Amino acid sequence: MGGERGKARLHPNIEVRMKTACAARLSLPGFRTTAMVLAMLVCLAGAIDAASAQSAPEPARVSPSWTLDFEHQQPRVLTVREPNGRLRWFWYMPYKVTNHTREPQSLIPDVTVAYDNGAIIDADKNVPARVYTLVQERVGNPLMTTPAKMTGTMLQGEDYARESVAIWEHPDESERGPAGEMRVFFAGLSGETAAIAHPSEEGQTIVLHRTRMLKYHLPGRPRTPREQPVVFEAAEDVMR
Repeated sequence: MGGERGKARLHPNIEVRMKTACAARLSLPGFRTTAMVLAMLVCLAGAIDAASAQSAPEPARVSPSWTLDFEHQQPRVLTVREPNGRLRWFWYMPYKVTNHTREPQSLIPDVTVAYDNGAIIDADKNVPARVYTLVQERVGNPLMTTPAKMTGTMLQGEDYARESVAIWEHPDESERGPAGEMRVFFAGLSGETAAIAHPSEEGQTIVLHRTRMLKYHLPGRPRTPREQPVVFEAAEDVMR
């Protein structure tokens, strides 16, 4: 984030959707060079307008509120075979949260995953219980608890750190096509908030929360999600 303060920047969700719209427009069959240039200019103009109208505030360099320490591992893919023989793929990302502040804090993890093909998924929602069991066996961490048990008051110090895993199903690519980028948004780690005007309801506001964003590149076109390489690109805090 260094050096970017003062610039209008897209809200992370808006940026993902703008990239998706531009990519879809430029990939249409039969586009000639001139048409591609025009489409690119239209996309850029839209991005500039969106940045001006819906730019989001940045987190404080030194948060005025409490912030919990967050550690995470690389997301991986687990293949699950249904009784009917159908294969399903689930991403999982082990993580650890520690309270090093001066007092107990309330932890309510909220994990959302956004892909540049437009797919947005809430982690730990509609995930079969047996998938968590399989992930726990694969990770082999006896201290890991279920995502539901992560919510609650966190006492201070390493002895009271909590470890769990975020799990989400791989998005259906039959209509959207494969993704080349994945962003994991982890909210609930800080008490820092900011209010912005509601884009469509006059006089109303939206409260944004300081959120950790993890950005990953998904190169290539693997045959199955299990073979997908994952390249960590950046981690930063955003208001979301």
